[in-house]
Amino acid sequence: MDAHYGRLRRFCELLLGDRQEAEEVVQDVFMKACEAGARSETPNDWAAWLTRVTVNACRDRRRAGWWMRFRRWSDANTPDQQTQVRSILSTYRASSRPIVQQLRQAQSGLADKLLASGQLQAADLQSQLQQISQLRTQLLQLSAQATLDIRNLLTPDQLAAAGQTKDKLRDLRSQMRQLLAPSGQP
Repeated sequence: MDAHYGRLRRFCELLLGDRQEAEEVVQDVFMKACEAGARSETPNDWAAWLTRVTVNACRDRRRAGWWMRFRRWSDANTPDQQTQVRSILSTYRASSRPIVQQLRQAQSGLADKLLASGQLQAADLQSQLQQISQLRTQLLQLSAQATLDIRNLLTPDQLAAAGQTKDKLRDLRSQMRQLLAPSGQP
């Protein structure tokens, strides 16, 4: 595994643009590799398997998206703000990781029930649907708290600039939808 660490970390850093995020992703990938080995699910080609899992993990990080809004700071931000944001994001990741794992397990259990043979009623799924909903709510609350904590670090000028960027992105999204809409539809 050590032979792959440097290659995967550099690859993640290229995909994510952040060394700390890259190191976290590679650590997660190696944890998955250990779990796969413990379950006797050893792939034929470890290098290819590790690379695929790494790409998927990087995509998951990028899909989360909200951290990207705060990861790139302009020169106007102070080193103290950057340090505080890193701390907030680190705390968020540590808090959300077990919830994400529970959510994946619950979703997997739901899929197992849905694909099992035999009769299945909506009531049979209710407990897992409720668990999934509660876990998603917990993640949303953690994300909102981290966002509020970061927002509270911003100066009024930085907050105004962030609002202008949001408005520009909204306008661009609207323009893209109009361009991509089938003819005759707004």
